[in-house]
Amino acid sequence: MCSIKIVLENAHGQQQTFTRSLEAAGDISAAACLRDLRSLVGEVQTELNAALTRQVDDQRSAEKGKGKHPAATGQSSGTEDEESDDSEDSKEEKTNGNVEPPKKIKKTS
Repeated sequence: MCSIKIVLENAHGQQQTFTRSLEAAGDISAAACLRDLRSLVGEVQTELNAALTRQVDDQRSAEKGKGKHPAATGQSSGTEDEESDDSEDSKEEKTNGNVEPPKKIKKTS
């Protein structure tokens, strides 16, 4: 019997377990166990990618003020505001090609 178990745990102590057991009447080859391991790792990778996508979507929604509370994404409420300010500056820098955000020009008449 070949048994594989992968346990993922996040910063909040939540766990997700992936298991795979391969049973056969005779000896199980190392190649069969390796194929099984690769398959299981693929499942874990798919789940991690989906979780990361959900987290990024939640953070973007929270930044726009429409989504979940920052605590739901595992972040403190204090860092959310700072990240929003930084991301706006970053967007301006990228769109204008400037090192510093553009300065406002006051018109005098």
